Amino acid sequence: MTGVTRVTLTDHPVAEPVSERLFAQFFEHMAAATEGGLGAELLANPTLVRDPGLTAGQIELLVDNERVAEAWVTAGDDSGMRERWASAPLHGGLPATLVEEPVPGLPLGWAPLGWARAVRPCVGRLGDGVLIEGMVGSAETLHRTVAMLDEAPGLRQGIRVPTGRCRALVVDVVARTTVGRGTLEIVVRRRGPGPHGPGHRVGEVLDRSTAIVDDGPWAATRHRLEVPTDLAPGQLVDLFVRWHGTPTDADPSRATCVVVDRVSAMPADHVDGFDPDVLAIARAARISEVRWPGGNFASHYHWRDGIGPAELRPTRPNHAWGGLEQNAIGTEEFLTFCRLIGAQPHLTVNSGTGDAQEAAAWVEYCNGPVDTPMGALRAAGGHPEPHDVRVWEVGNENFGAWQGGFVGSEENARRFAEFATALRAASPVPLEVQACGNLFDDVGVDRPLDAVAHDGRWHGELLRQALDDLDVVSLHALPVNDRYLDGLGEEEVHRALMGYVVTLERTVLPQLLAACDAADRDPALPPVRVSMTEWGPVGARRDRVRCENAGGGLWGLDLLGMLTRFGARIAMASPNGLLHGGSIKKGAGVAYTDPVFDSVVRMRELVGQVPVAVRTEGPTFDVGHPTDLGLPEVEVPTVGVTATLSTPSPPTGSARTGQRRLTCILVSRRLVGSDVVHLALPRPAGVGEPASVSLSRWRPSSVGVVATPADPRPVRWLAGEPQWDGDELVVALPALAAAWIELTWPG
Repeated sequence: MTGVTRVTLTDHPVAEPVSERLFAQFFEHMAAATEGGLGAELLANPTLVRDPGLTAGQIELLVDNERVAEAWVTAGDDSGMRERWASAPLHGGLPATLVEEPVPGLPLGWAPLGWARAVRPCVGRLGDGVLIEGMVGSAETLHRTVAMLDEAPGLRQGIRVPTGRCRALVVDVVARTTVGRGTLEIVVRRRGPGPHGPGHRVGEVLDRSTAIVDDGPWAATRHRLEVPTDLAPGQLVDLFVRWHGTPTDADPSRATCVVVDRVSAMPADHVDGFDPDVLAIARAARISEVRWPGGNFASHYHWRDGIGPAELRPTRPNHAWGGLEQNAIGTEEFLTFCRLIGAQPHLTVNSGTGDAQEAAAWVEYCNGPVDTPMGALRAAGGHPEPHDVRVWEVGNENFGAWQGGFVGSEENARRFAEFATALRAASPVPLEVQACGNLFDDVGVDRPLDAVAHDGRWHGELLRQALDDLDVVSLHALPVNDRYLDGLGEEEVHRALMGYVVTLERTVLPQLLAACDAADRDPALPPVRVSMTEWGPVGARRDRVRCENAGGGLWGLDLLGMLTRFGARIAMASPNGLLHGGSIKKGAGVAYTDPVFDSVVRMRELVGQVPVAVRTEGPTFDVGHPTDLGLPEVEVPTVGVTATLSTPSPPTGSARTGQRRLTCILVSRRLVGSDVVHLALPRPAGVGEPASVSLSRWRPSSVGVVATPADPRPVRWLAGEPQWDGDELVVALPALAAAWIELTWPG
């Protein structure tokens, strides 16, 4: 079925110029965001934790991801990537793949070398460690060119060295003996066949490094190793940590044991511990702002765990997502990351299991001078200058039973007022303080949503108890694509998900902003604004619109276009998220981006342009059964339209410089069918025909198309030829497609 949509474009502004803060990002410690994501660490579980906090199903998913990755790397078989690859498994502190099958009694991610019980968990320097028995005579293997699995005790893990850009590794090991001394040996050996076929040089030692370890204080040894040029990108190698203890004085037939507290392996080209490929993608995206550390994770995060020397930071359970939190990326690392990519930091404080005093101390740590207690602590860690962090958010989804320390409407508002007062008192510079909002507040008390607070009072209580403390209400537009839509046909489900953007524009955002404006706020304060700190459909259905797939990319284009029309009333927006959800991903040695991330990058081209009014006439649909966050809708246009206008620079002397550019983005909200869109162009006085017209289309083959290491850009913007019908530009827009039109006039 093909419909005809007529769009009249105008040059009448409807809002302020598009802000770069609409194109922020959200970095949460979940999935493979830290270890195996932004972090350059190549090892799983470098802190040797014996209980990873994962279910058997979570572990099997990581193991299966590795099977899929290895089939693609070694045999070019990408069928598993298309059908089973899980780019962001729900856990924390582990990469997306687990090379080593779990071994009972050993830390997850590691395999033993030597005989049974030669390697076993023990108490380390800080939490768990691993004890490696010594073996008299094992040092005879130190010069062999082939390393076998049983010739010396130790630990093994397969890793992928990013040989496309770097062949050198830096390995750090923290260890000591209980008595005596010995030789710690780090080996990189060939795990699979060499370049000349099966069986060639399997087990070959590619490089090795040694260090003496004794029973003195805990100490780190550093080792630099290189792999050869014939090692293909993505090919696994084994990292061995072997121990050669000397005979003990008490019994020369026994050798000294060693206790290993942690092992780290990074490519030598890492940038302050970050992955250079991920950094390059983030820099190129021109991200304006990064929200951190969550997300659900924030409701269990205690910021002092993430400061000080990395080897003295505790590994904690990730209470929000399962798995681990090694605290390798703490406050200083996050702020360094923001500086490296040119983004403003946005910190979320723990108002669930934390308190206002802890949050205020964090503000003082970031912003206080060195003569304050927390400023002195920051300076003692090598950072005397304040970080000047201006954007702070109090809590995350405090309305949900999945959240640490969830609360109801009245208590959330009371806590926010307490936190906001404490945050501002701790900072010598002005702060933007954002409160946790609640989109479930709009769905009605009769909706069967027992796991959330939806009594209709959430925002009213914020305005009653904390009106003058409030700068921004933070919302999460995360409609669920599965359980609340059971029993519907797929076209009806698609309409419910795509129609939610219209609900936000027509009802939810105008009503919330109107309530804020109607409140008796101090007239000296600016109006309360709204942010959308997490957006994108979520849920288990990979074949429906979801923040990780191409359908989510279309939804993001439509949502961001809608937000431009609210101008300065939207403080910022960030998708779900930077390194999970629709994001930068990493797997099988490849860094790549999801379609949602690509959509945000494309929409950022609108920064500085002025949203203009459009009139749309054409086919519509109704939404009778909305998503969990939605409301019934009528007459939703099948085509979403966004238009912005850039004007020439101010005149210099008697001449204006630059060009006038009109940008129009069309998004199909259809699952099936198509539209033919007729665009009537504005005719400003004194301006003739456009000097140029460009058209590009973005069209996935299905809603569920995802990026994978084997296919990192499954959907691209492709140039098209503009078609005209008299004075109207005509664009064919199939279902699941978007079009980007630019028209320029001389200045």
